[in-house]
Amino acid sequence: MTAGHRVSVASELFDFYIAELLRRAGLDAVAYTSNRLRFDDGRAVAEFPHAGGCGRCGNCKGARVDEQRRDGYTVVMVGDGYSDRCGAKAADHVVARGDLLEWCRGGGIAVQSFEGFAGLARWMHAASPNGGSPRSAPEC
Repeated sequence: MTAGHRVSVASELFDFYIAELLRRAGLDAVAYTSNRLRFDDGRAVAEFPHAGGCGRCGNCKGARVDEQRRDGYTVVMVGDGYSDRCGAKAADHVVARGDLLEWCRGGGIAVQSFEGFAGLARWMHAASPNGGSPRSAPEC
């Protein structure tokens, strides 16, 4: 958390993969929720401890957004795919690309497009209390 912001990752991937990606990026202190993979008698066993919501995903991002909002945060959902839809419906602001961007536009959900993380960082800076508001943020 910096400047009053909480950053967390909600992913449909497995925990070992997310942990490694965050570690490589120097972000291993960032909180995350994901699906789990464990081995039992030589078999891979998938676990979905964060399922819920509509039941279509292993990690309900709508529920993750609701948790953040209950903690008093304004939530910006950043995503690009099918599993981000429930989160996009529940979030205060949506920043999207790919399939999620088109789905939001088609469903009348206010959305800001992004292509890369540099543009996303510019949008977040402009959207912060000292830099402007999400509605006036530059295109990323």
